[in-house]
Parts: sequence; structure tokens; C-alpha cells
Amino acid sequence: VIQRDRLVSCLLAESRSLGITVRHEVDVASVRWEGGEAVLTCRPCGEEACQLEEAVEGRAAAAAPPASGGEYELRAPFLVASDGVRRTVAAAVEAADRERRWALPGRRFKVTRFEDTSVRVYKTVPFRPPEDWRGDINYSARTAKANFDALPAPGGDYCGVLLIEPEDELTQGLPDVPSARRYFDDLLPMFSPHISDESLQAVIDKPTSRLPQFRYAGPRLHHRNTALLGDAVHSVKPYFGLGVNAAFEDVAALGQALDDSPDLPNALRAFSAKRAGEARVLVQLSRSFDLGGWRSFAFFIGPLILDGIFHGVAPSLFAPNTLAMLQKPHLSFARVRWRKRLDRTIQLAVLAAAATAAGRLAAV
Repeated sequence: VIQRDRLVSCLLAESRSLGITVRHEVDVASVRWEGGEAVLTCRPCGEEACQLEEAVEGRAAAAAPPASGGEYELRAPFLVASDGVRRTVAAAVEAADRERRWALPGRRFKVTRFEDTSVRVYKTVPFRPPEDWRGDINYSARTAKANFDALPAPGGDYCGVLLIEPEDELTQGLPDVPSARRYFDDLLPMFSPHISDESLQAVIDKPTSRLPQFRYAGPRLHHRNTALLGDAVHSVKPYFGLGVNAAFEDVAALGQALDDSPDLPNALRAFSAKRAGEARVLVQLSRSFDLGGWRSFAFFIGPLILDGIFHGVAPSLFAPNTLAMLQKPHLSFARVRWRKRLDRTIQLAVLAAAATAAGRLAAV
């Protein structure tokens, strides 16, 4: 697990080393396709005028923002859309596909959204651990009311993420620092002494943030000269680090497809064929971990228990649990799901046979 700001700074440094122009505080308002180009309508989204990085000659975009800071257009012969959960480009592709006169069943581009059955919100909680705590590892705590995970930050500080229910006392607004101190003393007594009053005030002042919904796009991940990847085509809750790792895999697959084929349309079709199914299975698997209520036991906790028992008894026959298999980089999401479905079929057959045998013995 790597902290978001560290990851962003690494990616930004790598982008600059490649001569890529990075424009901060710019929002893509819309996109359309004209001839062989994607045309993006952009606008500043920050309080101050956006400043451009100095572009390397030949790498700059086809247009620059006007001095007034208003809307402007960018034209690109090749567009990679990784615009996150807002999915401006994905929405434009979906709208363009709806206008097609005909398409084979199931072949129109669509963003599939799932209802959130286990709603959680979060707040960030900075703190500084004491000198006798290690400063190179993550810390976490699980309670009946909340989950707390803290990652090291530069300078010895830690950034904690408190995951809570929307109805939690903290989300309703604590009136002052003493009330917040009592809240954290009760909820996280091992961390509370190391959270300063200034940090508690910042926690009070900052509104809660929502986790992304489970969504995926498909059945293809391209449109004309545009490839879609990352959160633009698969968004999951950040419990197991699957989202960012899958985005890296998308990038690698797109790079490989472009290397293998000098023809852009063929490369984009190859990329879609390799990653569209993975996007769908990733979201479906991740959602099964977060259903809540009795479904959480039926589709997540129960299978973990079964896998622990059967893998422990016959490791050569039964694979480890789903979470363990997802940590194996050589296994695709589709392969993991296929293997666990096979395991589950055999496990249920064994349990049914055992129950039948036990019933017959009891009847004797």
C-alpha cells in the first residue's frame, strides 16, 4: 500500500521525465470525436488560473488555454482516458453508442453501476506516533463502529483513514475539540494520545468523504481513437489495493498492445480484448466482499471459512481463499474467479455427500 500523494508525486516526476505536459486544476467538461481526432472541451476548475508546465517541443497538445482562463479545446489523434470515477469520457462514449442505429446485443458500450449495500464514509486523521513506535509500517485497528488504517507520511507523521458509517457521531458533527477527544479516547484509545488538538480541529472542520461506487464499463474499453483505463472503467472501494494495481495492469496491457501493433485500431481492439473482462470481474469480485448483512457471510466470510478448512486439509486439491489468490500477480481476476467457482462446486459436493452419509447413518 502506498499513500496517494506519494504515488501522485512519483507519477508526476516520471511524466515530466518523459516530456509530458501536465496541466493542473483543469476539468474535461466534454469530449467529441471529429474525423480522426478526439476533441476535448477543457476549463479551469481551481480558484486560480491554471499554470502550464513547459512542454517539450513536439510533445505539446494542439491548443493552449486562452489568457482569460476560460474554456478551450484540445485535439488529439490518440486519447487515453483515465479520468477517474467522474468518467466524463466514458459517459461520452456511452452517449455516442446510444446514437448508433444498430449494434449486436450486448455490444453497446455501457457503464454498469451497482447499488451500495454497505455504505461507508471516511475522514482523514493525521497523528504523530511516539519515538518507540516503528515509523516504516502501517498501523490499523478494527472496532464494532469503525476501521482505522494509518500509513507513514514524510517527516515521521502518519495519515490515518477512519472508515465509519454515515450515521456515526463524528459524521453528524462534533461541537468542539474536547468532544472529539472523548470520541477518539473511546474509539481508538491507542491512537488518541498521539492526535494533536490541531489535528482534531481539522477533523471536525473537514466534511466526510464517500467511497466510490462499484462500477465497470464494457464490453469494450475503446472508442475510435480513444482507450479507457483505470477508474474510468473499473471503480472499487479501496480495501485491498485492487483498484490502483488493476490500473497499472491496464497501462501495461495498453503499452504492450501498442508495441505489438503499429496500427492503432488493431492495438485498441487487442487492449479491449485483454482487459474488458478483467474490469468486469474485478468489480464483481470486489463487490462480493462488501455486500453487508447476511450476504456478507454468504458470499465473503463463509467462503473464506470453507477455503481455510479445505485448503488446510487438501492444499494440493483446493486453492487458498480468494483474497490470498488475488495477491498472486500471475493470476488474472478471471482466472481467480474460475478457480474459486470450481473449488466451491467441489466443496459443496463434498459437504452434500457428507450430510447424506450422516443422515443415512442416523437413520440406521
